[in-house]
Amino acid sequence: MRHWPVPYTVGLVLATTALLRRTRERFPYSWGLVLTWGGLRGALPTVLALSLPPGFAHRELIVSMTLGVVALSILIHGLTMSPLLRLLGIVHEPQERRAHELARGRARAIRAALAELDRIQGASPIANEMLASLHQDYQARLDQTYEEIRRIHLKREEIRREELQRVHHHLILVEKHQLVEALREGDISRDVYEDLLADADARLLELDSQETVPPRPAS
Repeated sequence: MRHWPVPYTVGLVLATTALLRRTRERFPYSWGLVLTWGGLRGALPTVLALSLPPGFAHRELIVSMTLGVVALSILIHGLTMSPLLRLLGIVHEPQERRAHELARGRARAIRAALAELDRIQGASPIANEMLASLHQDYQARLDQTYEEIRRIHLKREEIRREELQRVHHHLILVEKHQLVEALREGDISRDVYEDLLADADARLLELDSQETVPPRPAS
């Protein structure tokens, strides 16, 4: 079998690496580990083993050993891929994402309750001491929920990034709503409205495209 000379192979690897370094994107080391561990193994060795002529010495032994190693490699790498992804921090447990969503929903409900309590305080003859006690209870629950969210953000960078993108998405929608109001009230002209709306839509499209890309793990 003919092989490339070692200097040619090394030169090709160095040239490819140099081309990749010219880009602004950086390939995280953890991604390389995953691609190496989960790469397609066995196709080329199997083809080479089966392509041996029938009269080749120990052909059956080579084919059996090759297929056995390939099967063992697929089983080991396949069963250990999920623990490897969690170990490298590329994926996280679904329980953490659920805990984050629960905390977000709880915080939203508590904020609504506090806002309603503030409204009642201004329009109800109930003693302020009773309302103040309720306010303290709800505020304590809210502080505890915020602390839970903060701990999750510190533990999982990708969840914090998703939360930031969600807030950014909401802010752009608020901008678009205000542009509609400004046009309706006559504060801006139609041409200005369309230019500002196009800018907001472009930023929203860019943000949505970023959300479809898997978060980059730490290298």
